[in-house]
Amino acid sequence: MTTLRDNVHSALSQLRYLLEILKPSRKLKQKWSRHFRTQGFVFSLAFILSSW
Repeated sequence: MTTLRDNVHSALSQLRYLLEILKPSRKLKQKWSRHFRTQGFVFSLAFILSSW
């Protein structure tokens, strides 16, 4: 049985992997980093709650 912490860790590592694949340009990265961080957090919460 996975704990909430395990779910958080796996979701964050998956998001980091996806962002590594996308690798936007530096300007876009600076412009969108906060947006991606917020979206990633919301996505992680939804993913965790749905799999909990």
